[in-house]
This record gives sequence, C-alpha cells and structure tokens, in this order.
Amino acid sequence: MTRFSDLGLRLVMRLGVATLEERLTVSKLASDIGASEAHVAKVVAKLVDLQIARSVRGRLGGIYIREDAYPIRLGELFRQLEGDEEVINCDHPDPCPLVRYDCLLRNKLAEAKEAFYGSLDQITLGELLSDARERYPIGILLKE
Repeated sequence: MTRFSDLGLRLVMRLGVATLEERLTVSKLASDIGASEAHVAKVVAKLVDLQIARSVRGRLGGIYIREDAYPIRLGELFRQLEGDEEVINCDHPDPCPLVRYDCLLRNKLAEAKEAFYGSLDQITLGELLSDARERYPIGILLKE
C-alpha cells in the first residue's frame, strides 16, 4: 500500500466518524491523523476529485464525506487511490533481465493484487463507516 492510499483511507475514516458540528479543515485533519498538511491537502484533493469527499470554502466551510459515496466498494476506492501500478515495477529502477519473458511471478503478483481488491469489494464505504461509528468513539481516533 502506498503512503497516499494509507492517508486516503485514514482520511475517509476520520471524515466518516465526524459529528455534524465538526468543522474539519486540512490543518485539523493533518493534526488528527498525524500527517503533514501538504500530504493531506493532496489526498483531500483526490478524494474530492473521486467524489468521495466535498470541500466547502469559507468561514463555515470544511471537508465532509459525501453521503452519495456510501455505496462505493472499498476495493474500487483503493484501486483509484493506488492507481494502476504493478505490485513490483519490473522496469524501474533497473529493468529486470526477465522482463521480456512472460514471468510467472509478475502474473501471480497481478492475480494477488486483484484478489486483494476483490476482498475489499465485499464491503461498501457506508458499511465501513457505519461500523467505525459504532466501534470507535471520536476521542479514540484523535491523537491525545
């Protein structure tokens, strides 16, 4: 999992357990999940582009999870955050000498990645967030 995806999932969880009264900003989210504001801003921008979150500007603005994102499958969200990269890049930093052949390892890693995503497709964002709200009072998720 890339750091970008890790932050994306943490942000989704944090946004998902927010109370209606909370005004979550990039600064507040960065503090809550222990990440830099620059990284959080990039991930929030991606979540907004994916229509998982919405960002409202102004004095009463903030960042919110979109309720119409609840039916999205977690595997699909993960795919979009991770991008279409292979588990191991056979061309970088130095090309593998076997890259021109149909490598069993490369094929098995691709299958494993799809199995991973497939297992995450069994749950929706709404189910994940509903479970999180039941299990984790907001104070537990915040840094002490």
